[in-house]
Order: sequence, then C-alpha cells, then structure tokens
Amino acid sequence: MSHIRPVDVCLIVRDLFGCIQECGIVPHPPVELPKCLVPAVAQRVTGDKYRIELSPRSWESRHLYGMLLRYDTHAKIIYSQSMNTCWRRFVVCKELAHLLIDTDAEHFTQNPVSLVQELINDVPVMRTDHDINSERLAMIAAIEMLLPWCLRGRLTEMAEEGLSDLQIAQEFRVPEKIVNLMLRSDYGSFSKESNSFSTNTSSKS
Repeated sequence: MSHIRPVDVCLIVRDLFGCIQECGIVPHPPVELPKCLVPAVAQRVTGDKYRIELSPRSWESRHLYGMLLRYDTHAKIIYSQSMNTCWRRFVVCKELAHLLIDTDAEHFTQNPVSLVQELINDVPVMRTDHDINSERLAMIAAIEMLLPWCLRGRLTEMAEEGLSDLQIAQEFRVPEKIVNLMLRSDYGSFSKESNSFSTNTSSKS
C-alpha cells in the first residue's frame, strides 16, 4: 500500500460523495450501499466495466465477519449474515474502503466491534498526518462513508435537537458505537479538520 494519511482517507471519501452528487444523486440517511456507494466505488476503481458483488453468507461471524476478494474485472465482498444490519453495513463499507485506499487482493474483517474500540482508544493521539495501518485507515473510511461529510450537518442537527446516539444511529443505520465515536470523542474534531482541508493540500506518495 502506498503511503496514505488519515486526512487523505477523509478527503478521498469526501470527493467520492462529491462525484455521487455530481451524478445527480442526493445522499440522505441512511446512505444506500447497493444503489449509491457500491457503484460509485466501482467507478472510482477502474471505470464503468468494473463491478462489485455483495455476497451474504450464513456462516457464524464468531471468527470471520467479512472478506474482500479482488480480481482484475470485479471484486467480491463476502459478509456474515449473523451480524445485525448496522454492523453488516459497516463491514461492507470497510471492505469497500480497501478498494479505494490500497492494492492488496484480499482483506478480512474479524471483529469490527473491537476494531472500532481500538480506534476510539487511539483517537486522542491521532493527527491528520498520523501514519496508521491499513485496517485502521479502512475503518476511518467506513465511518466517513456511513456518516459522510455532506450529511454531517444533519447528524449535528439531530444531536442538537436532543436525539440520543441510538436514535441517530437508527436513522443513519450505523452502529451506535460509531455515532458515539463521532459525537463523544476527539474523532469528530479530527474528521471536521480533515474534511475542511482543500484537496490540493493533501499529499499522497
């Protein structure tokens, strides 16, 4: 994987939603995966002919929650149906993220709850130029996909109206822990700072 910073991940996802809006699609909660996000990522990867297949499986998620298999003409995201809808959406987005930010052919999600908890624990030391590994970068991208910058005003509005994190999570159809992360930790400030950068201030090598 080429060197990429957390701020670059936020900008990549922000620009992805910019392309979605340019196509005449207006994102709204909950962000639609099959009709909105999946085609946009496929288009971003190699163009119109690339396809991404979502494949639910009945295996127990105790050991494996999801995996990405990447091929020249398509990719397959396999995920466990034993998770609830919100965590399934997070796992799918996390595997989609790998298509955007790195080149490894395979990725696996084993325990999304503990992965998010690790990110929560590490946020206080995170900076926009912080160098972290592929899995955590993919988590950041997944969070930015499910709670995108273009809908952040709606999320803030709901919080200011006194809705609980659970109520917000239900509207966005995301795990409550991710809403906690955005509203109750330093991640929210980090995301705001990152998304406020102009594209030409980011650098990827």
